[in-house]
Amino acid sequence: MKEFIYIAIDVATTHLYEPGLRIHIQNALKYGATKEEIMEVYQLTSVLGMHTCTMGVPVLLDEMRKAGQEI
Repeated sequence: MKEFIYIAIDVATTHLYEPGLRIHIQNALKYGATKEEIMEVYQLTSVLGMHTCTMGVPVLLDEMRKAGQEI
């Protein structure tokens, strides 16, 4: 479980630390993790990047309206 957490941290768009990611994938596989479990961690972590758009785009549109700019 700890290796999955480390993988999620290292692969997150706010961190992107490949050397650590490699170490923690190796450890997870050594402890019996499957590639499917690691991919699930990737899937869960990838949602972080989507929040940039789900939060950022509405704010951009609102500010453009306030500034009288065409959307």
